[in-house]
Amino acid sequence: MKRIIYLLSIVLALTSCKKENEFSYDKKLLNCYTEYMNYLDNYLFYNIPVLFPPHEPFTQKINFRYNDERIVEITGGLTAPLFYGQLVFSNEIYDSIIYENNSIKVFIKPEGVYSAFENPKSPIIYELDSNKSLKKVVTRDSVQHFFVYENDIIHEKNKDGELLRKFYFENNNLIKVEKEILNSEGTVIYKKEILLENYDNKHNPLKNNYFILGTFYRAFSENNFREITIYEYELKNGEMVIRS
Repeated sequence: MKRIIYLLSIVLALTSCKKENEFSYDKKLLNCYTEYMNYLDNYLFYNIPVLFPPHEPFTQKINFRYNDERIVEITGGLTAPLFYGQLVFSNEIYDSIIYENNSIKVFIKPEGVYSAFENPKSPIIYELDSNKSLKKVVTRDSVQHFFVYENDIIHEKNKDGELLRKFYFENNNLIKVEKEILNSEGTVIYKKEILLENYDNKHNPLKNNYFILGTFYRAFSENNFREITIYEYELKNGEMVIRS
């Protein structure tokens, strides 16, 4: 099958959010450039297109503020839709992070509305288990996502137990995210694959930091992927074909 109909490929010269000769994993990560972030399939924007300044590469970044070893504020984010349904990166946006036992609450300031059903005063809530693995996400519109672990696969399910996505792992790194949509007869009519490839052997400073918007897929892995490839398929004439 022809390889690419929809390709998003980020080949990084760096192994993490900071240059390799500047980064040591025994130090705190202070910032991360948007070039190494991915806002697809997140729990806030629901795939609203993101617009970055076209003539300012490697200038947009988020910055972290810590209280002891914990990130408590993230400066830099995406504004609510202002025109043509697009989002724009802004240094005026910041996230306030609140820790309560194994829950992490992310409040977005200033408050903005990103979908018709959410409460802008509500946080996105990330619940972790005792091993810091992601157990549950509650969005600002109170939708719940549960994560069930089985060997090298994580099943993401809704509150009714229906499968939403599968996360596949190899060597403690997330290598594929798969989503399928079925019709009433149980036949797959749409499939999306996100392949996370070209891993290095360096420590991942974003591991378990699921709450940093734009780095969700990175938070699952021990090491750092440097390439993302996305495939979409749809059912046509009884056969799954690459979506055009």
